[in-house]
Amino acid sequence: MLHCVSSYEKKLNFYKTTKINNLITQVLRFEKFTHIQISFLAFQKEFLKSPNGSEVILQVVLNK
Repeated sequence: MLHCVSSYEKKLNFYKTTKINNLITQVLRFEKFTHIQISFLAFQKEFLKSPNGSEVILQVVLNK
């Protein structure tokens, strides 16, 4: 799961996984961006968010 941020592992400032019913949110905050992964039933979204609020979507998966 951390394939996209492996070179930044030493700069990890914050890590949190939250699970409420079927919704799982994982947040990894680094020095220059935040990596967020949201999973809900058959839907998964993974993206990076910069401090200025812009987002880069890494993947969106809809499972059958």
